[in-house]
Amino acid sequence: MSRDGRLVLAHVSDPHLGAHLPAVARDLVADVAAAAPDLTVVTGDLTMRARSAQFRQARALLDRLPHPCLVVPGNHDVPLMNPLARFVAPYHRYRRYVSANLTPIVVLPDALVCGVSSMPRWRWKSGRVGRGQAGRLERLMARAPAAAVRIVVLHHPLSVRGPAGLVGRGRLLHTLERAGVDLVLTGHTHIPAVHPIRLAGHRRVLEVTAGTATSTRTRGVGQSWTLLHIDPQQATVRVEPRFYNGYGWCAGPAAVLTLRG
Repeated sequence: MSRDGRLVLAHVSDPHLGAHLPAVARDLVADVAAAAPDLTVVTGDLTMRARSAQFRQARALLDRLPHPCLVVPGNHDVPLMNPLARFVAPYHRYRRYVSANLTPIVVLPDALVCGVSSMPRWRWKSGRVGRGQAGRLERLMARAPAAAVRIVVLHHPLSVRGPAGLVGRGRLLHTLERAGVDLVLTGHTHIPAVHPIRLAGHRRVLEVTAGTATSTRTRGVGQSWTLLHIDPQQATVRVEPRFYNGYGWCAGPAAVLTLRG
């Protein structure tokens, strides 16, 4: 934990190795390291087409980012052009090069961080969280101390609605309510954003979506990652997107938000 009693998280998403800018990737490592995070979170799409060479590049990037590092797969991390591989062994290369664990957990002082794999083999792009996954998440969160900040990490945002939205969204919202989750970290959209999401009861959860870190697929906002300072005592989070300006990384507009609203 940082000296001021806050938890510092680096939230990186959508590096898309294979469609990336090498100089940006190199500078990203230095910028994240300078923040000295307690945890680096990577919310999927490490590769562009789930090829072995791209996963090797992803592994090299992960090895250079500050640890501990919690990673979940994205829709680009399962085979796209090989339907047989997608059906029979969709996570084979991810497990080989990134992690055998698709649902990682990290316990920090005053926080529990749980990863959820939201990319099933049979969906093309949008995600799904099943009943079993939601139940497991609720059981894990129940083990956290009452004052702990509860954080869920997945690739697909809850804030996206309609045909592109997460299947099982309603079920997951009920789970987040019962489990007392405070913060959800996502990627997928390539645009950094913060969304307060109303849950089934009277409370809300904050969703922080990171932009694309090193890829050329930026949706017009440039490469970015997100720095979070969480104050468990005050139940607040400071969210600061950091943007690449062609020469280095610089801070974007930051916001201080209340958890457990």
